[in-house]
Amino acid sequence: MTQRPDLSAPSREARRAQRRDMVLVAATLGFGVINLDVIAGLSVTGVGIGLVVTAITAALLGSVAPAQSGIASGAFTAFRQTGSVLGVALFGTLLAGLRPSTGLEATFAIGAGLVAVVAALGHAAR
Repeated sequence: MTQRPDLSAPSREARRAQRRDMVLVAATLGFGVINLDVIAGLSVTGVGIGLVVTAITAALLGSVAPAQSGIASGAFTAFRQTGSVLGVALFGTLLAGLRPSTGLEATFAIGAGLVAVVAALGHAAR
């Protein structure tokens, strides 16, 4: 019987890659261009997404038979990527189409609303 890897926490390599990418973004853009509040927010978001995606992946792969884990993983990745593309397109359109102050606020409000809906659906599914 094959033992499944522990997916409950990001690996050391994943955390190292996150730190490297954050430093790369900051070095490329420079601190004069990007506000430190934005860097802090994106850092928290990145860590949160890393923790959530890891837990969701572990739950998904733990709920299917080992013979079906490749299919489940592929479908999950395809849907996650599609959702990411549609989310970036939607929020980018909102942000570009509105004034900078209202566009950013509208984008965050819609994102928070979607998170609340998904959380409620996940809680109802239990």
